[in-house]
Amino acid sequence: MMKIFEQIKNRFGGVAKTVDNYQEAIAFAEAGEHEHAASVIKSNASFTQQGQWLLVISDDMTFTPEMMDYALEMAGRLSYKIYALNASPVPPDQKPVFESGAKEHTKRFRDMALERGIDFKHGICFCDADQAAEQAGHEVGHIDYIISEGLEDNRLRDENRLQDRPARELLVYSMA
Repeated sequence: MMKIFEQIKNRFGGVAKTVDNYQEAIAFAEAGEHEHAASVIKSNASFTQQGQWLLVISDDMTFTPEMMDYALEMAGRLSYKIYALNASPVPPDQKPVFESGAKEHTKRFRDMALERGIDFKHGICFCDADQAAEQAGHEVGHIDYIISEGLEDNRLRDENRLQDRPARELLVYSMA
C-alpha cells in the first residue's frame, strides 16, 4: 500500500515541479528575460521526457510478434521509449544460452523500434518478472507502463481443428 502512495507522491511531485517551472518562465518572459525563460522551459522539457518509459517484459528469450507490434504502436503514439527486458530465473548453467538467445531474438525488435524513431534499450535479468521490473525502474527511472504476457488458465477453442489450446494474453499495466 505504501508503494502506491509513494508512486502517487512522485507523480504529483513531478507535476508540481513542472507548474513551478512554467510560472518561473512566465515571470521572466514578462520581465523581458526571454533567454532565461526559454532555458527554464527547455530544462523542464528534459525533466518531463525522462520518465517516459514503456517496459516490455518477457519471461522467455523472445518477444512475440503481437507483443512487439503492440509495444511499438503504443510507444509511437505516446512518444515513449521502450525498455525490452528478458527476465527468467534460469539455472546458472543455462544463463549463457539464455543471454545469447535473448540478444539474438531482440535484434528484430530493436531494428523495428529504431526504424520508427523510437528509443530502445534492452536488458536481461536472471530473476522473476516482478524483481526485473523493480530493477528496471532503478536503472531507467520511472516506468509509466508495463507490457507482458500471461498464460491464460482457460483453454480457447480452435474453431478450425476443434481442439483446446493454451492462449497467451497481452497484459498492460499503468504505473501511474
